[in-house]
Amino acid sequence: RRKAASDAIRQEEEGLEEASAYEWPKWLEAAWRSKAPVWEPLSGRDLGDTTRPFMPKSELYAFLQDVPFMPGPDQDGHREPRSDPVKVDDEYTDWLKERDDQGVTVSIWTKRNKALREIRGIWQECFLMILQKMNNAVGDQN
Repeated sequence: RRKAASDAIRQEEEGLEEASAYEWPKWLEAAWRSKAPVWEPLSGRDLGDTTRPFMPKSELYAFLQDVPFMPGPDQDGHREPRSDPVKVDDEYTDWLKERDDQGVTVSIWTKRNKALREIRGIWQECFLMILQKMNNAVGDQN
C-alpha cells in the first residue's frame, strides 16, 4: 500500500510540474491580464506586475465574451473582411458571412454598432492543436 501511495504522489507531482510549465497563447494571456487585477498577498511581499491568478466574478462574463472575438494566434489585431460580408439570413441582419473567391463561407462576423467582429472557433482551434500535439494533425482545415 505504501508503494502504491508513493507512486500516486510521484505521478501527481509530475502532473503538477507539467501543468505549471504550461503557457497560454499570448492572445489569451492578454485577455486574462485585461480583466484580472494584480494579486497582492496578505504578507505584503511584492510580486511585481506579473501575478494575476484570480479574476473577480464581475469580470468573468466579460472575459468569456471577449475570447471568441480575440485576434487569432497569427494575428496582431482584429482584421477586416477580405470581401464584403453578406447577411447570414434576412431575419438576422447583424450576423454576416465572409466568402472566398469560390463562394465558400470562410468566416462568420457579427456587427456591433458600426464595428464588425470576426468570430473565432475557439473549441475547434483547441481540438486542432491537440491533434497536432498527438502527431495526428489535420491536413485540410477548410
